[in-house]
Amino acid sequence: MVFTISRMVLARVAVRRLLSMSHSQSTSRARAHHSALVLSDDPVVAALLLSLLELEGFAPRYADHNEPPADAVARLRPCVVLVDCDHAAATGDAFYTAASEAGAAVIVFSPMRARSEIEAAADEHAVRWFTLPIDQARLRRVLADAVHDAAPSSD
Repeated sequence: MVFTISRMVLARVAVRRLLSMSHSQSTSRARAHHSALVLSDDPVVAALLLSLLELEGFAPRYADHNEPPADAVARLRPCVVLVDCDHAAATGDAFYTAASEAGAAVIVFSPMRARSEIEAAADEHAVRWFTLPIDQARLRRVLADAVHDAAPSSD
């Protein structure tokens, strides 16, 4: 457990240092009210993605230990939820229902699966997706599109 936490902290610090030069303050101010939740069984992947989201101006949110994903989404009500295709508890109908009710944009990803598998998982629930590794510009576009799609219409 200590080793995992140390890896998470080191990963977050490394990402912040590497990307701090390209971080835009206007992006932070524009999205300061948005929060993000990452659901992944791999704590290093979760820490890296949360760091990237934080650099894009999203406030990171964390599920409690062993908290079901649907409960975490209902409790935290994040703007965006990034879901690892391999996170079994976060790929069921209860999770997608909770995300929809919370108004959260869901984006699926996987560090291990082929692009076609990720795309199929996203298509099944009509959500956005990306593959890892991802460059910052692509992540920014996916986030912007997902947030736009999830925003209530002004009709």
